[in-house]
Amino acid sequence: MLILHTAWIKEKNNGAIPWLFLWAESREKFANPSGKKLSNTKGKLRLHPFAAPIRDLLNLFDNYLGERSTSVISHSLATEAVLFCPSSLASPLPSPQCLTHCAAPIAETTTITLCPWKLHGLSFPASETAALLPLLVKIAAAPPPNVLLGSDFTYLLTITVLTKRLILEQNYVPGLVKYTHRTTAWYQACWQPYLKEIDDIIAPIALAMPESFCHINKFIPHADLHYLRPDKKQILASFFNTMVNNFVKTALIDYDEEQLKANYNRLPPPLSSWLQLLTQSNNLCLQARPQQAEQLYLSLLHWQQGPGTVPKQKKSFRTCLRLEEPATAYWRLNFFIQPADDLSLLIPADAIWADQENSGLQQQLLRDLAVASKIFSPVATALREPCPTGVDLTTDAAYTFLDESTAICKQAGFGVIIPNWWRKKINPIKLILEAEEVPGNSLLGLSSLAAYNLEAVIGDQQISLAELETIVAHKLPLVQMAGRWLEISPEQAAAALTMLQHKNNTNGLISLGSLLHYSTNSDGFDPDERAESDASPLITVKATGHLQTVLQCLTGQQTFPELTAPSTFQGTLRPYQLRGMTWLSFLRSLGLGACLADDMGLGKTIQIIAYLLHNKQTEDRLAPSLIICPTSVISNWRREIAKFAPTLTCMVHHGSNRLSGDNFIQAAQATTVVISTYALALRDEELLSTLTWDNVILDEAQNIKNAVTKQTISINKLNSNCRIALTGTPVENRLSELWSILHFLNPGYLGTPDQFKKHYATPIEQNGDLKRQQTLQRIIKPFLLRRLKTDKTIISDLPEKQETKIYCPLTQEQATLYAAVLEDMLPQIEAASVFTRKALIAATLTKLKQVCNHPAHFLKDGSSLDNRSGKLTRLREMLEELQGENRRALIFTQYTQMGELLRQYLERLFPVAVPFLHGGLSQNERDQLVTTFRDDPAAPPFFLLSLKAGGVGINLTSADTVFHFDRWWNPAVENQATDRAFRIGQTKNVQVYKFICPGTLEERIDTMIENKKSLAENIIGTGESWLNELSTPELKNILALREAELEGD
Repeated sequence: MLILHTAWIKEKNNGAIPWLFLWAESREKFANPSGKKLSNTKGKLRLHPFAAPIRDLLNLFDNYLGERSTSVISHSLATEAVLFCPSSLASPLPSPQCLTHCAAPIAETTTITLCPWKLHGLSFPASETAALLPLLVKIAAAPPPNVLLGSDFTYLLTITVLTKRLILEQNYVPGLVKYTHRTTAWYQACWQPYLKEIDDIIAPIALAMPESFCHINKFIPHADLHYLRPDKKQILASFFNTMVNNFVKTALIDYDEEQLKANYNRLPPPLSSWLQLLTQSNNLCLQARPQQAEQLYLSLLHWQQGPGTVPKQKKSFRTCLRLEEPATAYWRLNFFIQPADDLSLLIPADAIWADQENSGLQQQLLRDLAVASKIFSPVATALREPCPTGVDLTTDAAYTFLDESTAICKQAGFGVIIPNWWRKKINPIKLILEAEEVPGNSLLGLSSLAAYNLEAVIGDQQISLAELETIVAHKLPLVQMAGRWLEISPEQAAAALTMLQHKNNTNGLISLGSLLHYSTNSDGFDPDERAESDASPLITVKATGHLQTVLQCLTGQQTFPELTAPSTFQGTLRPYQLRGMTWLSFLRSLGLGACLADDMGLGKTIQIIAYLLHNKQTEDRLAPSLIICPTSVISNWRREIAKFAPTLTCMVHHGSNRLSGDNFIQAAQATTVVISTYALALRDEELLSTLTWDNVILDEAQNIKNAVTKQTISINKLNSNCRIALTGTPVENRLSELWSILHFLNPGYLGTPDQFKKHYATPIEQNGDLKRQQTLQRIIKPFLLRRLKTDKTIISDLPEKQETKIYCPLTQEQATLYAAVLEDMLPQIEAASVFTRKALIAATLTKLKQVCNHPAHFLKDGSSLDNRSGKLTRLREMLEELQGENRRALIFTQYTQMGELLRQYLERLFPVAVPFLHGGLSQNERDQLVTTFRDDPAAPPFFLLSLKAGGVGINLTSADTVFHFDRWWNPAVENQATDRAFRIGQTKNVQVYKFICPGTLEERIDTMIENKKSLAENIIGTGESWLNELSTPELKNILALREAELEGD
């Protein structure tokens, strides 16, 4: 059992570099001591005997691999720290949580002293702490089995809640922190909590701080260990300051940095530099002359003290400000005095001035109004009168008082009375879009046009174009509609006006693509519009007739009639496959492209064949269809078409003997289906572009995930009536891949790459914007159909898939080679130029992965394979067991050379000819290997495959076990390989084993693999490229050999 502990380590120099420390205590280590005598050498810092190994701490987070914040764990630093805790002469005392669940007693006669103990744990700087906290909250809500929470852990959650309260209530201010060292001073811009609002609870919260939360320091070898009682208030303030600053700066990332810079540059230094630093996530120092920086620092200190408060010696009465709605052109802010013991009583200011015998209240009113004028400047106008009773306000000034000044006035001790409608909600501006078909204009393609009318509504009141122009011109945040004042968004009003004006410029016509955007995304942007404001008005689409049916079918509000299977189809379509064929045909009828993104193994090929047969059966004089696919699946397409659709004629355009020129054109026009490859789509672009195809169908469409490659550009140039993309992984790493596929299918629907990046990719990938993610899901849903094998409503007769990670410790030889590679390559990386650094990192990764596989793979010396690799030893053991159970296995490796070593080893170990499918084989040789393994019961039980050559397009359901001997750091590619066995036709449960060397880069990267899965799963970096961007210290941390974690293996 583990007890989780946390501590906040406030560094020297006023907490300039604070960090969170996470460690765990093992109940088993306390209950079952090792028996080793603890050293009592004077002055020697001893290791805490009950602290759990870091690996146990990391394994804990495996229960939460789907969480976004687990990526922080992969970047955490293994750190040593010093904990001062109550101890006996021999060991530290266990925590109360450990004692509660352990029978081992503590002798009453034990002498207790405060001693330092060294701990191993994980450390997180401020930015990563902020990202980690949601995960810790989830752990606390539902702890994993055999995990308890220490009192310091629950204390962290308590002050985290208080931090969020400070932020939600906007109790923070911009500031400047001064740091000094001897005669040097420097300044950092930051956001600081405004603690006066919770000052009454700060002291008891600090007092409740567990000792273990603050009795901890960073371990520094050979340093003097003198115990100093920590100032708990300072540690609490350090936490609040650090987390508030980080949360606020993170929230400001969405702002237009260039526009902010342009505004700031108009200000004099150092003010401009300070404001820029407030919106940046780094902690750069203020760039200014010392005298200027000190002056700004003192000015901000004075400003933070506030405009003053109502004098507290006059507690019998308080001044009250009441905002009155305008009877004519102006609002009115009236002044009153309220008795403290009866706040329902309001004494008007004119009554105070009329009472000449009560000069004390008159003086209090004047003093209070002087304070109020510093908060809300229009009050100063009233102070020019001898007896101020109130002040007239414009609508803009009234809004400023409501929006900015009321809360400050309340904090300063004033009574404030405002209209009760304020801030109940901002009234959205809605646009009602009524559309209908244009007579004689068919709906074919996203650019087809419909007639439409647009009207703006606020609340339940229609607003004219002229009224909207007035609101926008004067930027009015408050408008009066039907005798009621309403708060609106001026930005939303401006966006609504732009759309109304755009309607007048388009002759009242709108494209089907825009209608579809507005139907699926009532508050998003339309690429056809130039306004991309986040304050877009809410849009309701009302269509009539056939147009209404089309929109409702596309958005899923209505089902389209299901077709019957073509009579010439030689087989049986499952219900979901028939629905897929019907969906493809429906989109074809509208001239729209479709992405069939069913999980691998659900029969995308069968659905396409049925779709082609349906077209041939229902339409006349069709042009040929072009299927572009990887070379390895050409024969699969040819066989499947011959099997299920013998009436479809098929021609393969591939190989050195392929047709060209007029011969190709004549042959293609005389056939139903032409099959070619991605490579030839580029090489034979001119030839393939001479025809207008009925369909261009891309199998494994992730091959066009990069929109700027020559291959993708060539494919986008092909002429066709309809386009279809087949892929089990529409997103492998980045959302730009989804854009590229959707752009092929329906050009322009997701806007330009820059529009898509700004509106969707960046908010979702970098900021985890759930709203944008849901919006993107809705707008792509009409063109993307994805069903999963694990969904029992789709297919109920597919067995289970069980994935297991097999940890294979390095042998001593491997560990020595691993360390030698790091010793050789890291200095070269550190000294490398920008141009050579990436190549050196790539070379280092390859060498380390080869070492993890086998020394002979790295050394390339043809030496013996026995007993030198943890992976190979474990593979041999598992294959021997499989052979005894009469099971069959696929073994994937990304390296052809390693595959050849495995083939030689397995053929010697098991006297059979082990097949090995790799990129060096011809297509006929590959087909023969696959057919033999799949159809011959006497075939060898093991099949070696290179991950790229054997990972797509083949059916190997005769195997029920899959081994990933080494890892390709892309979860989509690994899943593709696994699904050679886990697909329709599989009748057994499938076991998937992924080999990992613990304590190496493989274990660290495995966490990254798990985290990358969430991107593709939520919306429906290639491999190692993200490592190139890491700093050298970060890279060292990822690649380092963690011998401490290997000791227990």
